[in-house]
Amino acid sequence: MTRQPAPAHVIAAAEQDYQAMRETLAAFLPTVRVLLAELPSEVEAVAEVWLTLVSQDRRAAAMLGATAIVQLARTSIPAGTDGRRPVNTTGHGADDQHQPATTGRPNQPEENRLGAYRKGQRVKVAVTTIQRSSGAAWKDEQGEIVAESGDGYTVRFTSGFVADRVKDNEIQQT
Repeated sequence: MTRQPAPAHVIAAAEQDYQAMRETLAAFLPTVRVLLAELPSEVEAVAEVWLTLVSQDRRAAAMLGATAIVQLARTSIPAGTDGRRPVNTTGHGADDQHQPATTGRPNQPEENRLGAYRKGQRVKVAVTTIQRSSGAAWKDEQGEIVAESGDGYTVRFTSGFVADRVKDNEIQQT
């Protein structure tokens, strides 16, 4: 990874393709989960996914990989952290609500957007999907906040799926 800011034309291309790649990634995840369940090892699932990606357009496959890495980095908490939301150190990039990229001051913490909802409150999915390794909830699916922390909310949906680290922008009051 470079420490220099990406050229403007690269940022513009990423901005144009990012939402489409997030949707492609969301559509691809259930298939990968099936592979993980059916194949004897995670490495074999990686090999299957890799074979799929190398048979695709190189640019699209690279963008899908970049999107997956960024999404994983945004949603996972590294061991030993204090549980706070990761800080955007690049100074640019799309925000949580899929808005166009903006410029900002590097190394400044993001605003903590949590706190609009409380335990026991009924909510519904406001984004296309909330996905975790244990399942997914789709737009307008309803649920109840069962816990809250500095990382977000834990929401139990009517389907039985429980999502952790749900952010304010992913849900809305019913």
